[in-house]
Amino acid sequence: MIPHTLLLLLLLEIATVSLSAAETATSAIQALSDSGRPNMMSAVVEIRGAHGEPQPEEWVIICNDPTAQGGIRELTIKDHHIISERTPLCSFEGQGSLPQLDTTRITMDSGTIFKAANTEAKNHRIGFDALTYTIRTDALTGKPLWIVQLYKAEKNDERLVGTLQFSPETGALIKGL
Repeated sequence: MIPHTLLLLLLLEIATVSLSAAETATSAIQALSDSGRPNMMSAVVEIRGAHGEPQPEEWVIICNDPTAQGGIRELTIKDHHIISERTPLCSFEGQGSLPQLDTTRITMDSGTIFKAANTEAKNHRIGFDALTYTIRTDALTGKPLWIVQLYKAEKNDERLVGTLQFSPETGALIKGL
């Protein structure tokens, strides 16, 4: 009886970890939308996810907030919930005047962008262990832009091995390795 119970608990834990790892940028945006904070939804300027393997465990959404010190508010999303909210004490580039990110133009989610980044890395024979995702408005074009950084683990550190840029609207590669 004990082995079956242990096996069931192990399977349940694996399923829970798989669900947590499946959080994507789009689901993070949806979590913010579901939180009932329209003022934050209309102020999103950047979405970041670090150490994706392929998806990060949590996403950080940066919003302009004129009431916050420095003009910026950071919300961390995990498991479809806001788990933390803070106002950075250090200065942030743009200090509350970063261009708004039109989240309705994001039709290519981080899952699709991972596949495109993986294909591009294979084509260039570059191995990587983790990715960092950033989506924000390109200052030159005014369009949303995915920036994906590829990292290779080395001893006790990670080394950047490539940076890619993709269109969140089409998934097209804008700038390669």
